[in-house]
Amino acid sequence: MAMIYRTDGAWGSGKGTNLAPAEVDGNFFELDGRVTEIEDNPIPAVTPISITISGGLFYMDLSDGTTIGPIVMTMPVPQWRGTWAAGIDYQEMDFFTAPDGGFGAVLRPHTSTAPFSWAALDEGGLPLYQEIVGGSGTTAALDDLVDVAVSASADGDLLVYNLAAAVWQNRSKSYVATTVLPPFGGDAGTGGTRGVVPAPAAGDAAAGKVLGAGGVWVVPPAGSGGGSGSLAGLSDVLIASPVDGHLLQYAAGDGKWHNRSIASLGAGTVTQVNSGAGLSGGPITATGTLSLAQIADSNLLANTSGAAAAPIATTISQLLDHAISLTRGAILYRSGTGWTSLAPGIGGQFLATGGPGVDVSWGTPAGAGTVTAVYTGSGLTGGPITASGTISLANIAAGQLLANLTGSAAAPSGAGLSTILDAVFGTTQGTLLYRSGTAWAALTPGVAGQVLTTGGASANPSWAAASGGTGGVFIGDAPPVGPSAGSLWWDSVTGQLFIYYSDANSSQWVAAAVSSMAAAKYNIAFSFVGGVLAASQLLGLHRVSRAITIPANFGSFSGHVSQAGATANATASTVLSVDRAVAASPNTFAQIGTITIAAGGITPTFATSGGASVSIAQGDVLRLTGPATADATLANVYVTLVAQEV
Repeated sequence: MAMIYRTDGAWGSGKGTNLAPAEVDGNFFELDGRVTEIEDNPIPAVTPISITISGGLFYMDLSDGTTIGPIVMTMPVPQWRGTWAAGIDYQEMDFFTAPDGGFGAVLRPHTSTAPFSWAALDEGGLPLYQEIVGGSGTTAALDDLVDVAVSASADGDLLVYNLAAAVWQNRSKSYVATTVLPPFGGDAGTGGTRGVVPAPAAGDAAAGKVLGAGGVWVVPPAGSGGGSGSLAGLSDVLIASPVDGHLLQYAAGDGKWHNRSIASLGAGTVTQVNSGAGLSGGPITATGTLSLAQIADSNLLANTSGAAAAPIATTISQLLDHAISLTRGAILYRSGTGWTSLAPGIGGQFLATGGPGVDVSWGTPAGAGTVTAVYTGSGLTGGPITASGTISLANIAAGQLLANLTGSAAAPSGAGLSTILDAVFGTTQGTLLYRSGTAWAALTPGVAGQVLTTGGASANPSWAAASGGTGGVFIGDAPPVGPSAGSLWWDSVTGQLFIYYSDANSSQWVAAAVSSMAAAKYNIAFSFVGGVLAASQLLGLHRVSRAITIPANFGSFSGHVSQAGATANATASTVLSVDRAVAASPNTFAQIGTITIAAGGITPTFATSGGASVSIAQGDVLRLTGPATADATLANVYVTLVAQEV
């Protein structure tokens, strides 16, 4: 069931009266039912079911199917990165497996470069890695071997054995071709092209190395630098299917030495493609695909380093901070040449547009600018306020209302309800208030002995002569209802007095006096003989010689009936106004009734204001006027009004 309210409000329309006991109980019953429904069917609590950390972003999945996040974590988060590789953006507390099989952690953010070294330092000389668990014991790099002397390795370098120094050294391809390799047969003494000498003898484990300056094939001794004596066991050597005559060539992309054929070196054919900063998919030694590396959602690739560098994942906010401004309160706008920032204005200013083709700017409100004090005037209290405070309505006496009774515009002040009603509706003793069809109005006192009569739901109440009852004296134009023996009735139409007489056979009204006892009548005549009425035409004035009462709707009295007519029909419905001015202000008129002449004729319809009788005091002035817009044909109007002397 719906709740029942007494008053109107945010909940809708109220009943307008006090609630009946059953309605109050019904409201409580409805509330109890709703609470019981909630108690019996509680809403399940929302609980976390999983937590995911991706990079620096935190996600929490909830039991209702929603997800909290991503939330940017403000502390480094440990992250497993797998096997270490070159060209990767490592962050603090990343964990990885080193090329030598060891396990370690990243100490400082950086982009990795080959070759890997536990001793690598950043630009400030601080260590990049922390070794947690050592490797398997395999030699970490060529230059860890006692018989290898590698310095300033460059892309394409070859390892050449120096017999005199008993070490392997990195040499450029041009050095190998012109100095190390002997000429091909038939070219001796001609300075011809040098090439590969015949393969080593069977069983020689040095296949893949070039001939030294002395023309002898050599191998690194077993166990040198803690190694196994085989190049394939080194962390910075990558040998794939070696064949007779291959050379070792250094590739800066992955920091490793690879076996290459003389043909591939001379022809310049690409043998391996590696992926650097921002790319993924390498190394490619046969076929494959290079792609842009993945970046976080809502990021873009940009360079905000301050110098030339490969672009990295960057948020829009980071890019704007670097490219435009990172000042708090700055506004981004489009100038005539490009996007730029407007520095924060002074407190209290507002952002103003200059219109098309003009930049926005900070403005200051017109006028004095800043309020320094607030004072309280009529009806208010609490001021002056110069910093902070509260302004309230001033106290008024109990039972009073705020109202303006000055007769002109003014601040309201405290006034009693009776004083307010006097100012609005008048001070005449015996006045009643009633609700008309448009607003509350005053009903002036009737004639002594009259009774208040309702006109029903769609009419105003009025004073009328008593028309019923048992016993007593009655005045009216019709016999009263339900009289008792001895009741008196004075016929207000004929002026005849009747007594209600009962005998053994019948009961009836019997005339007690002759019609000479009739009350005095008062007739008022108006006429206009000037032809067609003008706008607001004055038809006549009359000052009454003694107090009178005009019957309701200008009704009949003592056989007399109010009359009106004209010598020419009205074109449209025309309303004449009957007005009264009290003796104290004889030139201030107010309407007390109307006479309406129907269109196409001269038939009148009489009506008093509110359909009630009207009391006119001795010395009051009556006036009859035409409408503000004159009828085109209505002419020579005449009127007779009937009243009763009081």
